[in-house]
Amino acid sequence: MTNKKVGVLLREYGAGQLGYLLARNIHAYQDEVGDIDIIVYYENLHRNPVTPRFAIMQIAEAWCQDGVMIATNITTASKLINFPGTNKKYFYVWDLEWTRGQYRDYDFFKSIYTNKRLKLIARCEHHKKAIENAFDVKVDSIVDDVNIKEMIERIKQNE
Repeated sequence: MTNKKVGVLLREYGAGQLGYLLARNIHAYQDEVGDIDIIVYYENLHRNPVTPRFAIMQIAEAWCQDGVMIATNITTASKLINFPGTNKKYFYVWDLEWTRGQYRDYDFFKSIYTNKRLKLIARCEHHKKAIENAFDVKVDSIVDDVNIKEMIERIKQNE
């Protein structure tokens, strides 16, 4: 990667599965490789899942940042599309949000999943198949459980 910064955009950073796995995987990456500055940007902050050894900032701080940016849900992906600081935009599909809940607006989801500014990374093969089937779009890669080392390696391969 030419730029040594990666931003990860979260709806909520707190004591949940995504926050915990992300923090654990960032720490492991820092201990093993540590050549990239990783910043977590959040919409809502809760109690930290583990004591972070990386920067945590409110999502407004991600505006105009350069480097790679990775959204992790539909709301952060919709914001990332219009961020002017980078053209290296990824949507790591942690959850198949369109399959349940109050937001079942297919056209809105399709506008995000098919947006040419975002490259899609699925959490597992099952998610990849569901995304490709639902939105007739190609998922660029699969990375299990927000493995940041593997994600960075895949991003480097795409450059």
